[in-house]
Amino acid sequence: MAFPPPPATAFRGRGTPAARAFQPRSPWRHDTPAPFQCVSRLALLLLLAAGPLLGAGSSVAAAYLPGLPVTASISGMALDGSGNLLVSGSVQPGRDITVRDAFAAKFSPDGQTLLYYLVLADLLSSAAVPMAVDSAGNLYVAGNTTSPDFSTTPGALQTSFNGASLPGFVVKLDPTGKTVYSTLFYAESGESTYPWAMAVNAAGEVFLTGETVGGNFPTTPGSLQPAYPVDTFFVLRLGAAGDRLIYSVGGVGESSIAVDAQNNAYILGASFYADGSDVPITPGAYQSTITPTICSAAGLFFGFAFPCQHQYAAKLDPTGTKLLFCTFVSGTYSETPAQILVDANGDVYLAGTTGSTDYPTTSGALQPIDNVTPPPPSFPSQEFYAYSAPQLQTGYLSKLSGDGARLIYSTFLGGSQMDSITGMAMDPAGELYLAARVQSPDFPGLPALLQPCLPSRLHDMPLVARLDPNAASVTGAWLVEGVDPGATGPVLALSAQTGPALDPQGGLDLLTAGPHLARIPASGAPPADALACIVDAFDYAPSGTISPGQILTIFGNSIGPASPLSYDPKLPTLPTVLGGASLLVGGVPAPLMYVSAGQIDFIVPYEIQRQTNTTLQLAAPGGVSAARTLAVSPMMPSLATGGATDYPVCQGQTPPGSVTAVVLNADGTPNSCANPATAGLTVSVFLNGTGINVPGATGANPSGPVALQPAVVDLAGNLVLRAVSVPWAPLGSWEVDVLLLSPIYGGYQNLRLTVGGAAVRETTVAVWESP
Repeated sequence: MAFPPPPATAFRGRGTPAARAFQPRSPWRHDTPAPFQCVSRLALLLLLAAGPLLGAGSSVAAAYLPGLPVTASISGMALDGSGNLLVSGSVQPGRDITVRDAFAAKFSPDGQTLLYYLVLADLLSSAAVPMAVDSAGNLYVAGNTTSPDFSTTPGALQTSFNGASLPGFVVKLDPTGKTVYSTLFYAESGESTYPWAMAVNAAGEVFLTGETVGGNFPTTPGSLQPAYPVDTFFVLRLGAAGDRLIYSVGGVGESSIAVDAQNNAYILGASFYADGSDVPITPGAYQSTITPTICSAAGLFFGFAFPCQHQYAAKLDPTGTKLLFCTFVSGTYSETPAQILVDANGDVYLAGTTGSTDYPTTSGALQPIDNVTPPPPSFPSQEFYAYSAPQLQTGYLSKLSGDGARLIYSTFLGGSQMDSITGMAMDPAGELYLAARVQSPDFPGLPALLQPCLPSRLHDMPLVARLDPNAASVTGAWLVEGVDPGATGPVLALSAQTGPALDPQGGLDLLTAGPHLARIPASGAPPADALACIVDAFDYAPSGTISPGQILTIFGNSIGPASPLSYDPKLPTLPTVLGGASLLVGGVPAPLMYVSAGQIDFIVPYEIQRQTNTTLQLAAPGGVSAARTLAVSPMMPSLATGGATDYPVCQGQTPPGSVTAVVLNADGTPNSCANPATAGLTVSVFLNGTGINVPGATGANPSGPVALQPAVVDLAGNLVLRAVSVPWAPLGSWEVDVLLLSPIYGGYQNLRLTVGGAAVRETTVAVWESP
């Protein structure tokens, strides 16, 4: 944890180790054996000795978007000619997680004023996935719906379900949010439709691609009809009035679509069959075959096998009657295609994520081989007869000639951990911008930052990388600070793609779940900010969402006094001003635990419990100030990890899906491969972010244990004996004592804790155990 230990007098005279087994123990206790003292002090020194972040590099702060529900899931984003931000997605209207409403919204250019918010389909499950904006500022949104009251407009292509299970829809909204047209499509008996990507041409015609299931897929007369299964991918071109299909094609499509000035459609997808026989490869293609590979399997003798999906790119003529090219661009294992673009010369750009170490690259590529460090071998899975392909996911960028016959360049793009490319844009100068979720602290081009502000194997972060037109170098890379790990996205909108200049300043916008907006100015240099990052003090996860009572750590430049100061553990209440530094969270002074020039540890006030989003305002000595807008959640439970992000390893193997946390055995020593727990005894872990445990007790520093009010349960089958406050530490840090009951498997077992029904962020913690 990131805050300092109590005085050396704490916890003396507690009796024998056996007597202490069921007493609360602090990770800072001084009567524990020397090995754990070293471990805890080392974790402390790694952070406190880091000092101020002078010249530490570049990151961009994300701002919470007000006006959208916290359950909003963003799937589409664009800018209009005035720089206004338009988004689409789905939102959970109530407590039923199976019900989602499709919505569209428009914000002012700074993202802080909601101009309109429209629910497009409700009552039952619906989702808005792709969207586009034309030169007049009209917004086009597509999705699917099970709502029988979905509103269509007179004269639309389809106005009724026709027995469809899940028909698709397209809605066009004018700049004020008024519906221009609304239509269903592929509303046929038993059909379910999933639109994934959209493009709009200069005439306002919609090009859409996705997947359809059910066997009643309608096509237009004379359109291209390659052989395809009952469940297939599709491409359609919808008239500007939303009243007719110009063409509808099955057998190609899926992930992304782009349109050139001649109305040729460029399609990015992945094979459905293991041998790729469902992909209509054309003569002269760059890659005509793939290696049939199984990526996952389960059941007795692998009775259920799932083939790898292999990326392909295709070009469809304006009439939908001819494939101008179709080629694989794939390695041995699966690709997850993200986006396709076409430039003024007709050359095609592909971006996405691959698990293939042999994804095709070209001579002189920026990154000819992947940089992913393979994880240690896993202990045999407790899920018998299961198989999974190597999961060494990393990004890629490829440029394909306009005839689909050759790769102009192709490169991996990623670091030593798993990275995912999620979007791509091109500016008028031909520079490419890639949006990504990255785990790699060594992602190409990433500036030097303090370790807790960098992504890791456990805590991914959004990133934008800029490459020169030849993809010979990464000319800029910006981490987005203030977004929760694992949040969906990011979605990228560039100011000036082919078409109108959308942002007068030429900036770049990145939108992630939360929802949070990050804006990179045209110069590519974000404004100077004293605050580098905000992380959970127990597991160092980036914090875009916070909860009452959570202990957080701020890292930055000159944010506190030159000489570090800590709270006095003998006082009943923590100070709200320390060393001239102070924090307001939602207008409420925050209790401070530790302040220095580069780090502040504080407690989120309980009083913000009814806020949906809140502003954190920092005031430091010398007039330094900074602010962040964050979402508020009732609970963000996490475990103390000591900053560990490596795999838990014993004898060269790691438990599948497990992470390392601070775990104490019954005798108070740290649990490890060399010092396992004994079956039938207790282990202790330490919790943060458990919500409002003691209302009105913000900053309380009790001398005795206080019970944690939400129930803590181990879903792995072990018995939680109790959860109490850590003595000599402020309310907000909690010790959980767990009696090991689950069967030992391979020398380890897992803890899967929930607090009040909310899963702890470290969902599976490895505990080394002996009989």
